[in-house]
Amino acid sequence: MPDNHELTSQPPPRSRDGLIAYLAEGPRTRVEAWLVAALRGQIALPDHRADESPYLAVLRVEPALPSSARRDLEAACQRLVIVLCRGDEQDVAYASALLALVADLHLPDCAAPLAAAARTFPERPHLSLALKRRILGALLDLRVSQPAALWSELLAREPGLAGAAFAGLLRTSPRDALAALSDLPDRSSLADSVTLTLEQEVAAMAKARQDGFIPQLFAVLDRCKPNLRATIDSWLEHAGYAVAAPTVAPRSPHSEATRRHNLGGLAHALAGRNPAFNLVPGSARLP
Repeated sequence: MPDNHELTSQPPPRSRDGLIAYLAEGPRTRVEAWLVAALRGQIALPDHRADESPYLAVLRVEPALPSSARRDLEAACQRLVIVLCRGDEQDVAYASALLALVADLHLPDCAAPLAAAARTFPERPHLSLALKRRILGALLDLRVSQPAALWSELLAREPGLAGAAFAGLLRTSPRDALAALSDLPDRSSLADSVTLTLEQEVAAMAKARQDGFIPQLFAVLDRCKPNLRATIDSWLEHAGYAVAAPTVAPRSPHSEATRRHNLGGLAHALAGRNPAFNLVPGSARLP
């Protein structure tokens, strides 16, 4: 981690314009030291509200920085992610702020250290579950394709990360994700998050792909555990999906409008039942 020499020798101004000039004029070490202190809540930030994460205040400053300072900020984020992933950070609030910033800045180079960290999770039981979830959430947010084996391994060995691992596997290999449904732990919070993940993924599919996926989903439902089976079945029923082999039964324009209304309502309902679930950005929390 950077030392705070830059901050102690010349503290950052509290005003927005002064801070922008301070970061633009300083070396990269100054930008990184400021970023760490800001994300840890150790210094005041312009336009920062007490009820929000400090990364949002950093995001409001970033567009006003000159290009060189923005590059320094991005480089600082990437280095701090590497340090986070290799170390034993216990400050989950700081980690959450850093990873949310990385996701919102769309820094794909951070995906490699995040994925490397995820592969070590089974051998690092001392890392908090909250921190592991945030690392996986950021990896999902960055949308850099990962091997299906990464998500399958996490599903098999890290039951506390099943929500995030299933989301990654569904995005990478829908067939493997469907096969994994029957082995998921029987937790109502996990059932909610998996169902919402399925709803979001299906809603994004082209009609022809939906017609192939939904019958496959129906085919595995009977093998799923009670909570998951009931929650997925409720979504399918409310969404108006019905199987008519070999494709989904056709829908009228009216039923399609009703389906879209119900999908949106279900998403809000599931999110409300399980406030710990947040897929966008996933660097928040996944069961």
